[in-house]
Order: sequence, then structure tokens, then C-alpha cells
Amino acid sequence: MNEMLLEEWFTDMLDDCYLEVEIAGLSYSASVAFKRIDPIAYQVAMNDYESSLRTDFENHGSYLEIFEDELEEKIKCIRPMIHNPEFENTPNCPQCQCDAKLGEEE
Repeated sequence: MNEMLLEEWFTDMLDDCYLEVEIAGLSYSASVAFKRIDPIAYQVAMNDYESSLRTDFENHGSYLEIFEDELEEKIKCIRPMIHNPEFENTPNCPQCQCDAKLGEEE
């Protein structure tokens, strides 16, 4: 997962959805205020945002930019399994035990 891109999208979403925050006469974007005031809640919210994007990616192929490295890893695992009947009903990738499979049904 591209964590830098995820955080960029998350901060953009926060700043698009919420107004600037004013503290002692100084203005801060919602994302900056959130991250500095409560970094744990910020990280939890970003994890939830990532889960939402991941669900859309897995169900619809959306947000490929963030998850393309994971897809590339699965392709590396699936490629040797193609045209090799030995791996037809293998529950996990024989190389790294990830969940890459051939002929996976939706």
C-alpha cells in the first residue's frame, strides 16, 4: 500500500469535508489540527479510511494507485502457477503462502 498517497488523500478528504479550525486567533486546516491535537485518533481515522478504500478496491477495483503494489505482489505469485497443473487446487501461494489463487470465484 502506498502510505504517502493514502495520507495525502486522507488529509485532502478531511480538508474538503471540514472547515479550518481557529485556535487562539490562528487558523489551521482540519487535517493539521486533527493530527497535532490527537495523533492517535487521527491514525485510527486514517486506518478506517484505508479500510473503506480497500473494500472499494477489492469489490470494484477502485483506488488502484494506493494498492497497486499489493496487486503486483499477487501477480508475481500467480504467474508461476499459470500453466502448472500441480498448483490447480492449492489453497495458498506455494512460494510465500499469501492468498493468491488461480480460478478464484467471486
